[in-house]
Amino acid sequence: MTSKNVITAALVLFALAAITANLMRKGEQGRSDDLDTGDGVQVWYFHGDKRCDTCRAIEKRSHEVLEALPDEDRPPWRVINFDDPGKTHFREDFGLMTSSLVLVELSKGRPVRHAVLEDVWLLTKEPDKFRAYVNRELKRFRENAP
Repeated sequence: MTSKNVITAALVLFALAAITANLMRKGEQGRSDDLDTGDGVQVWYFHGDKRCDTCRAIEKRSHEVLEALPDEDRPPWRVINFDDPGKTHFREDFGLMTSSLVLVELSKGRPVRHAVLEDVWLLTKEPDKFRAYVNRELKRFRENAP
């Protein structure tokens, strides 16, 4: 093999490595599927980069409600920053304007229906009503599955 062939082969390998690394990086940024890819109902809490005390309280109370459920009734819980690269589409997908608690039904890892629990904003200072609301809406969502 001549030195010209060695240099050419090295350049081709370098180019392929650079292209592969770039494609992998783009794939990671555009992924929203670092979420559970299973089927069934899940609870997703969305927030942005800037979070107020009420936003944090909604997240905390929501998680507490789910943790109080028996294991067999507890849906997977996800916290998603919709300002992160690859996650911004959730604002449009679910019609989100601000931090939100969303019930999501997945089929083959893709959302097929959802419900935004808007009243959590009104109930953050009333823990018992908050808990009852989230549990009621979760039960209703599960019962109304297609």
